[in-house]
Amino acid sequence: MIASRRRFLRYLFGAGVVGAAACYPVFIEHQMILKTRYQIHIPNLPRAFKGFRIVHLTDLHHGFLVPLSVVDDVVRRVNRIPRDVVVCTGDYVHEKNGTGEIDRVYPVRFNCFPEIAVVTLV
Repeated sequence: MIASRRRFLRYLFGAGVVGAAACYPVFIEHQMILKTRYQIHIPNLPRAFKGFRIVHLTDLHHGFLVPLSVVDDVVRRVNRIPRDVVVCTGDYVHEKNGTGEIDRVYPVRFNCFPEIAVVTLV
């Protein structure tokens, strides 16, 4: 069966849409840094914690797609946020079987700690 020009263009367009969708997480999503503010009411919370501010930093995934400059930018943003504690959780690096990425990201990440910090290890 000989493909018509219209069918060829339709397949080409479809391939372009699929290719663009596949590129989204590689070229765009890893640069999206979300800052969300929640105000949570906790019954019977001790007065000492009234107005207590927590910054939760998670899933930086430094590595092939997320350069150290992005991590550094996130830390600079965190440092501009008034907070009482920084809680760092999640995956800090993309690398699974090595220490190179973690050795580069930990010194940068530690620049955002106030007097109180909660840190998890990868």
